[in-house]
Amino acid sequence: MEWVFAVAAGVLACALCSLVAYRRGRHGAARAGTSGRAHAGDDTQRLAPLLDEMLVIVEARQGVAFADERAVQAGIVEHGALAVPQIRDVANLVLADGQPRTRDIDSPHGADHGHWRVAVGQLGTDRCAVLVADAGAGERWQSMARDFVGNVSHELKTPIGAITLLAETIRDAPDDSQSVSYFADRILVESRRLTGIVHNLIELGRSERRDTETSVFAVTPAVREAAERTQAVAQARAVSVHVRERVASGAPCVRGPRAGFVTAVKNLIENAVNYSPEGSTVVVDISADAGEVLVRVVDHGIGIPADQIERVFERFYRVDPARSRETGGTGLGLSIAQRYVQACGGALRVWSHEGQGSTFTVRVPRADTTGEDSQ
Repeated sequence: MEWVFAVAAGVLACALCSLVAYRRGRHGAARAGTSGRAHAGDDTQRLAPLLDEMLVIVEARQGVAFADERAVQAGIVEHGALAVPQIRDVANLVLADGQPRTRDIDSPHGADHGHWRVAVGQLGTDRCAVLVADAGAGERWQSMARDFVGNVSHELKTPIGAITLLAETIRDAPDDSQSVSYFADRILVESRRLTGIVHNLIELGRSERRDTETSVFAVTPAVREAAERTQAVAQARAVSVHVRERVASGAPCVRGPRAGFVTAVKNLIENAVNYSPEGSTVVVDISADAGEVLVRVVDHGIGIPADQIERVFERFYRVDPARSRETGGTGLGLSIAQRYVQACGGALRVWSHEGQGSTFTVRVPRADTTGEDSQ
């Protein structure tokens, strides 16, 4: 894939060559060392923030002519010059013969802090464009993708395998009506579990979309709708869900995907119900001030061990796998909730003490409803 990155650098270099109008002069190079920007054309300054890679423009005689802020912060450019010897060497080679090149190097902060892929392409006769990408980010993404596929395969394999075995058992005992009825019920349970996994995978995909339609909506009706959607689960576990609102004045509103917000709160309530003892109460508390809206989901269930709190929002992670098998949980609910809360510009936090219960807190910026119709 190195040639692809090199070609991309060459194409970008050609584009920059037609876009950039540099003002040459030693005072321009000096300013690059202090502000991270020199006398580059306006087009370059507008282009740099749109790139995933860090961008530096180097002139043969005057050093760095342009460096975006990320390159300065990463220590690639210091005092108007390339500060990383490996990058400087590649840039000098390109300036000498005009051939685009790529290199994989450790960041100047050490190998433990990541790896960079550097691509350098010529701009005209005496300049070159240096693109620096975080190669470690791609590796981490591939690792996450492999883990996700493995987890999905494992989660789907369990109910599918159970359905297969149950169906074979029914086939081998067609005359035993009692056994047929029992195993048919088990097939229904496993098929519902399978449906739940597929539904949550679809919902997870929706939660990660960036083009989701947003609107300004009232929080309290959305929370009450979420609570109503958990009634069947709550009744099955003999758990009460109580919604209370503590707002001094005005109906608090937020901006975001309303359906996603409802799903997020529903998932938090269902999680609280599933990990609460029979006969207990889950409280959903709504409060607001001038700046933000808070929704707290409080339970008095089994709680979360301190060493596992940081992992509860990971996909497929479950504090108590045995309880999840009992309730049909997939380990995706909290991850979906976190993403929908973030889509509303907010944050999701958790407090928990093992054996005492948990509190999940949604903090979302309050929307200005002046001149807008809230739903």
